[in-house]
Amino acid sequence: MAHEVSVTIKIDSGFWINAPSKIKGKKYTEDQIRNKIIKGKLKPTSIHKSQTEALKAAKKRSKSFDKKK
Repeated sequence: MAHEVSVTIKIDSGFWINAPSKIKGKKYTEDQIRNKIIKGKLKPTSIHKSQTEALKAAKKRSKSFDKKK
């Protein structure tokens, strides 16, 4: 089971980003995550040109946590 729950969000530039939705045990909404990224308080885990690419990357990242067990 993965240790991180991520969200995939489209940002104003047209890119799709992946970012954690839980930070220090607190769950945030997509809007809260987007605002944190815009303000520079959170870095996305990845940035992509399409939603498909972003979702594939999120799944791959999730699987990488499973392998670390």
